[in-house]
Amino acid sequence: NVCTLFPSAGYVILRQNASKEATCVLMTYGRYGSGHGHPDKLHISLYSHGRIVAPDPGSLGYDNPEHLTWANQTIAHNTVTVDEVSQYPQGMSDSIWAGERRGKPSVGKLIFFHPGRVLKAARATCDNAYEGVILDRTIALIGPLLVDVYRVRSADEHQYDWAFHVDGQLIEASLKLEEVPGVLSPSRGYSHIIDVRRGRMNGHSCDLTFSVSEGDVMRMTILPVPGGELILGNGLKTREERMPVVIVRARGEDADFVAAIWVGPRSAPPFRVERLEGMPEGVIGLMIENPDGERYYLVSAGKLRRIEVGGEEVEGQLALFREEDGGIEAVEVVR
Repeated sequence: NVCTLFPSAGYVILRQNASKEATCVLMTYGRYGSGHGHPDKLHISLYSHGRIVAPDPGSLGYDNPEHLTWANQTIAHNTVTVDEVSQYPQGMSDSIWAGERRGKPSVGKLIFFHPGRVLKAARATCDNAYEGVILDRTIALIGPLLVDVYRVRSADEHQYDWAFHVDGQLIEASLKLEEVPGVLSPSRGYSHIIDVRRGRMNGHSCDLTFSVSEGDVMRMTILPVPGGELILGNGLKTREERMPVVIVRARGEDADFVAAIWVGPRSAPPFRVERLEGMPEGVIGLMIENPDGERYYLVSAGKLRRIEVGGEEVEGQLALFREEDGGIEAVEVVR
């Protein structure tokens, strides 16, 4: 298979296929790398058509103040920030060398790695990036389509910001957004996000289209979050350049962020992605129709349990079903 797991480093890479143009996604869950690492548990980077579409911020240079105020902040990464504070051990520290306390590591846990034939998937969790908060991310590749299911759980109320940085230019948004002057927030990292536009999702999915190269676009469908807000802005790419960021904000004890993302020619028809209604509590189901009209159903259960779609029943944490000849059959199951 073409997927790769680096268990010691805490990296997992899912690849559509071996082609140079294939869609690939990397997720990190491993140990914090002291001052050379970032507070970025469960960050993902997206590659497609030979380029990085959703990058990691990298380093802006240790002598650059923005290395601390941007690159070393969780909001600069494609993961979830809680209460506008970076993950442990960076937190509110003024040092780029913030380190773990003795006996309290900053590390996630791989739950599964599934390099299947049709479904390539991985799931990781982290319960020590934020006190009393569990981060739980499942990523799945179905052909060129990336499905991201990010669950956040806590016994206390928080503000959760799911962020996704895109190396491209926004050309279309289905949700009406209002321009807001100034920076997104005075909080560290957030103070670098300008050109802010925001709007309530009000139970509706949002479709975004970004131009990422000549002739190619990245399309994103974001499913609604109860009481959720969509925020668009421009963060930093380099010292001189800006890069768009998509933020979905939710408030409460728990939040489920779900997005479907794909890259392809602007002229190509898009995928259609909708939430499956009637799923049990804690179970997230999606209907996925590809450009050829083939229909799949992806169900993320969050734990090992029975999963049923259209009369077809399996047991697993994640399952992919296909509509075939008027019926539904299970394609792959992750237990």
